[in-house]
Amino acid sequence: MASNYQEGSDEGSNSQSSESCSDFSDSDTDSQASSESGSDSEEAPQTSSKPNVCMHYNRETNEEFDGPYRWQLKIGKGWENIANDHILEAQYSLPNTKGIKIYNTRAGAISIDFTKMRVLQKTNIKVRRMSSRDTEWLWYYRGDQSWCQYGEKGKASPIQSSQLEAAYQNNRRGSVKFTIDSTQYEISFKDMCQRNLSTGRKRRVRRRPKYVPSEGEGLRGIASQLKSILSPPTNSNNKTPEWQFKGRNGEKWYTFKNRGGCSVSSADIEKFYQQNQATMTFTVNNDTYTLDFATSGNHFEWQLFNGQQWGSILNDFVIEVHYCQAGAKGITIHLNKGPVYIDFDDMTVTGPLANGYSIRRNTLLSHNQKEVIGWYYKDNYRWCEYGSQGSGGMSSSITSDFIEQQYNINPRGSVQFTVGNMTYKVDFSAMTQTNLSTYMLRKVRRRPKFKEVVTDNSITQNSTLSQVRWQFMDMDGQWTDYIKGGTRGCCSVSSQDIEAEYQQDSTGMMRFRAGRFSYELDFSDMSQTNLSTNTRRSVRRL
Repeated sequence: MASNYQEGSDEGSNSQSSESCSDFSDSDTDSQASSESGSDSEEAPQTSSKPNVCMHYNRETNEEFDGPYRWQLKIGKGWENIANDHILEAQYSLPNTKGIKIYNTRAGAISIDFTKMRVLQKTNIKVRRMSSRDTEWLWYYRGDQSWCQYGEKGKASPIQSSQLEAAYQNNRRGSVKFTIDSTQYEISFKDMCQRNLSTGRKRRVRRRPKYVPSEGEGLRGIASQLKSILSPPTNSNNKTPEWQFKGRNGEKWYTFKNRGGCSVSSADIEKFYQQNQATMTFTVNNDTYTLDFATSGNHFEWQLFNGQQWGSILNDFVIEVHYCQAGAKGITIHLNKGPVYIDFDDMTVTGPLANGYSIRRNTLLSHNQKEVIGWYYKDNYRWCEYGSQGSGGMSSSITSDFIEQQYNINPRGSVQFTVGNMTYKVDFSAMTQTNLSTYMLRKVRRRPKFKEVVTDNSITQNSTLSQVRWQFMDMDGQWTDYIKGGTRGCCSVSSQDIEAEYQQDSTGMMRFRAGRFSYELDFSDMSQTNLSTNTRRSVRRL
């Protein structure tokens, strides 16, 4: 499903959640825009003074820096690197984005204007992007409905991005003329606009770099296009996983089949994978490819339901990097039909064209892998991770790992802990923290840490599934195990079936039958609903 992302977009009207703090933030904090404080996510962009390994030179200043680009802030005397600057780069590479809001800097939350390359409302702070000499720059003009790359869409212009870049480097205040059919146009580098020389009509022009993923994030040949999809085992616990690759259009996935010139099938790959091999080679039409199982694409996939079917979202890593920031409330994405706003807390989609739309995040992990989850609370100034030092200089007695363990036992439960002489309670259902002495409430968020997945080879899928028990509250108020084919209503699923679905998506839903009734089990709400009578019962995981 094609989409564009924005932190602050100038494409038409942007009807988004009223929670948004500024024109440059769809990933917003819960404080007002004027606040100087930001969030405290581990993955949020933040300034860092770590020394660089010199690998590239800035083509503007000949300064050495690490990577194909480097974003920096000047707060005071010297320039400081912005950590996790791939978040800025991913947004900056999209022509429709005017800017972005970042959080965990020494100056608090700041908004960066990409078009003027400056920090808004804070004249004492400067921003810059250092670029390597081999950066590929792309040129775009504002079409009637969207931004278009020169030479790529509509009536193909005789001028390409590479030609415009060469002319720009020769004279940055100059201009270039070209002709489409019999109409002549002029691009002014000084004004960054395109003018029809016959009618005088002007269009905006933007120059943005081609996005280059950071090391370890990028796609590595065909290996990057793979994912292992564990098919939902509602009918069988032994369903063979499928291995797929993404097609050229970037939207559709295709299963490996031993035909059409391909030397392996999905079953061949799975057999090799189960042998704990690091790589595998195969051929397609006499061309040799290597599958690197350690880097076989992302472990997540964001999908949008348009009222009829679920579809993948292109470049969903942009959603992911924002979702992994504790301070991010949501993000607006631009679909072909218009903008929609994704609320990360509620996992809902809103907007004038979002009627009937739903959003979900799938995890694509092996049976012995799991995401690293961070738990955060909103103090007076920023989002802080449990176990880290808050604004008051004190740390909680529990860590994210401990809270996650308790959450996995019962997502509708709670956990208590102490800070100093105060006792607090975290309520998983309400996602709040309560001071049990003053009853002061604070917001709590659970977010994965970007690209952090751990492997425990001592875990096997069968042992994990068999150790977990799922129960529902029956009409007599007793907790009852799910038993497949049992005497009470002949249930179509067992605890193992439910756990397998839960491992695939701990916030999703599944359906099953018991007798003549169909039910829906909601993992996020830990409830079971009879789809005929709408009777709702509590569910727990032991």
